[in-house]
Amino acid sequence: MVHQETHLAQVMELAARLSSEAHALAWELRPPELDHLGLQAALARYVEQWSQRANVKMDFVCTGFAGQRLPAQVEVALYRIAQEALTNVLKHARAVSVSLVLELEQAEVVMLVEDDGCGFDVEASGDASHAEQGLGLLGMRERAELIGGKLNIESAPDAGTTLVVRLPLITKENLGANEHE
Repeated sequence: MVHQETHLAQVMELAARLSSEAHALAWELRPPELDHLGLQAALARYVEQWSQRANVKMDFVCTGFAGQRLPAQVEVALYRIAQEALTNVLKHARAVSVSLVLELEQAEVVMLVEDDGCGFDVEASGDASHAEQGLGLLGMRERAELIGGKLNIESAPDAGTTLVVRLPLITKENLGANEHE
């Protein structure tokens, strides 16, 4: 009987841990702040937490919004691209500092993620197979293109990396359909 109770306690502990991890994963994929407070607040929180966890100096600048919300699919795309970009910085760049700039312009929103890390050969990366290229760069590019945007990467060995994302505010998919209203 004692063995069964011990086993049951272990199963319950495992279930609680899995539940906690699933909640954390769901938050990472789409944090509540994104829906309630918008992209700027969600990114500010993510950047602060990432900087502390990675022990990398991080600057976050957001301009041109004046409280304006973006279409939901644009906010989600930018948030997920920022997450992946910072994951790549942590995994590969060996950066000391990173800047994330989010700027709302007339017909588009622009996000720059710039690091002072080791950089890489962009052309060689583009020539690599999908498996060698990794899903990160490919996924970010596809996410931007799905809503009519573009992602450009500027980098060179020993020169850091700058990722520039440009997403239109008006696309066929979001014309007249802003989920935040």
